[in-house]
Amino acid sequence: MHNNTSIPSIDDSTFFDLANPKMIGNKNKASIIRLVRAKGPISRADIARQLNLSPPAVSNNINALLEAGIIKEVGTYDSSVGRKPVLLCFNSTFGYVLGIDIGEYKIHCGVANLDGDIIDFNEVPTMANEGGESVLNRVHNVILSMLERNKINNDKILAAGIGSPGIKNVNTGTNILAPFIKSWDQINLKNRMEEKFKFPFIVENDVDMSIIGEYWKGAGRNYENMAYIKLGDGVAARFILNGRLYRGVNFAAGEIGFMLPDKELIQDKFCEQGALERLICNDAIANTYKNKYEQLKGQKFPDEDISISDVLKRWEKGDDIANSIVEDIKIYLGIALINIISILNPEVIILGGQLSDVPQKFIVSLKDMLSKHVLFIPEIIPAQLGNNAGVIGAIAVALAKAEKLLSSFWE
Repeated sequence: MHNNTSIPSIDDSTFFDLANPKMIGNKNKASIIRLVRAKGPISRADIARQLNLSPPAVSNNINALLEAGIIKEVGTYDSSVGRKPVLLCFNSTFGYVLGIDIGEYKIHCGVANLDGDIIDFNEVPTMANEGGESVLNRVHNVILSMLERNKINNDKILAAGIGSPGIKNVNTGTNILAPFIKSWDQINLKNRMEEKFKFPFIVENDVDMSIIGEYWKGAGRNYENMAYIKLGDGVAARFILNGRLYRGVNFAAGEIGFMLPDKELIQDKFCEQGALERLICNDAIANTYKNKYEQLKGQKFPDEDISISDVLKRWEKGDDIANSIVEDIKIYLGIALINIISILNPEVIILGGQLSDVPQKFIVSLKDMLSKHVLFIPEIIPAQLGNNAGVIGAIAVALAKAEKLLSSFWE
């Protein structure tokens, strides 16, 4: 278990060449940055003692970091002998990071300082029906608007994370499958954004960003092995195993919408919408509810949207129409969870998307079903971050990138 309140640290074994004296200096600076961030305000003597560095090495590196503006002096404290030691802390406003989450209906954007404190959120309609280039322009505009209204210059942004729909090749930034934005698979999101803004972008699947957000600041803070289920316009899962995001060899681990819950659903050719997704995605549940309503009431369903979350709330209040629909959701979701639990044996399963505010009695009923089919039942809990999970995960990824980049500012 963990209590994950800080961003992932630099992997020294891959980032630094320890045979190179210059890289040794950079490694020391990176170690000092991490220590000052975690334990500041802190004195030079305490830094030397905790990192096992000589006082001259600490002094030289501290001077470079002070000159760069990455750390700052914040006063002194009384000691029993000698001069009062000067205290140092990390300068969290040395730079900023952005997190962007591209959803089917909304593009969410957030900006945070280098301590991960979120300064501002904003959102604009995605308007996915207008196609990939239009969506890309809207992402550009929401970033520009965020920077302008917070009076942050472009060169103060160290990195940005983007959660994007579909399957992503995170090495190239290309879209392998993007179901609801026309021509999105023809756009290299990473390259296009970096050409526009001149700072690095890290592109991940939107559900990847959501599980990272819940792991960092949400329901997954106390777990190292977890599954995150997102039910909404699509059906997907993502996994963190031993504290690391598991993507799969083709970056498609967790695409549970393609699970086959019944042999009657075996098909003759591939369909981009999987069998499970066709049964319990938002549109499927809404259409089923509307059809049952019209059959039972003998009148047209009111001209209003209805979601999985709405159906669950009606079920909790005793709505007869919702009863059989929610039972089907439980059964089909339960089949998927039985498969996940049997293969991965996670500590916890977090229910997100339209299940974020799921009634507790649904979880009780779901666990009762699972108890009859698996050896060990993990904790099953609702997500905590709601629609902001993806943005917060994107900020976490950007912060990890920013920490690595800090070593370049004194070269």
